Amino acid sequence: MTIAILPARGGSKRIPGKNYREINGKPTICRTIQVLQKSQIFARIVVSTDHPKISELALSVGAEVPFQRPDDLSDDYTTTKQVMQHAIQELKVSDTGTAVCCVYPTAVLLEPGSLRQSFQLLKKNPSMFIVPVQHFSHPISRAMRIRDNTLEPLDTGMAVARTQDCADFVHDAGQFYWGTVSSWQSDLNILGTSAIPFSIPTTEGLDVDTPDDWTLLDALIRYREANDDKAG
Repeated sequence: MTIAILPARGGSKRIPGKNYREINGKPTICRTIQVLQKSQIFARIVVSTDHPKISELALSVGAEVPFQRPDDLSDDYTTTKQVMQHAIQELKVSDTGTAVCCVYPTAVLLEPGSLRQSFQLLKKNPSMFIVPVQHFSHPISRAMRIRDNTLEPLDTGMAVARTQDCADFVHDAGQFYWGTVSSWQSDLNILGTSAIPFSIPTTEGLDVDTPDDWTLLDALIRYREANDDKAG
């Protein structure tokens, strides 16, 4: 069995309602659930939420909301791992080898094929987490910070290095994580040596943390759907 769990609390200070806010007429949570359904690999798609509107929307597109997330797991300090552990406990999943994918509600750009490919990677590495990653758009070794209104390179030796001479780094794409029940229930970190990277393009993942991120996400979805309409 494979299970998708979407951690979708109602509170979001930087982008109010981002987990159910509409993009081009459709709420984010509904869009992401439909991507999961199109992948055709999940026996259950479960939403963990404390918000009645999110519950209603999730049920309307065929997801499950079999429990309500408690308030003490719905604040700004609760970790993804804690939410996942609670959901797995509530679902009473007894088989520790069950594959469980944590998918964020704003992962609306994901392609079903990436979910299928990353699932295959988990099946080959069941004791590890599978983490989608993306390459930084600019070498981080050439990063600078602003101090006293002047630029201060973090690494003066690399400040003027050619981009092709810089080490290649990646970051967590912030879209989904695969793991078995055993891994989710363990003390392993989702990120780090217990994780295997799965590269996804920038067109499939945008970590939505700021109003600018939301504006870009909205524009990308509208552009994609406008082109789909022309192609159709």
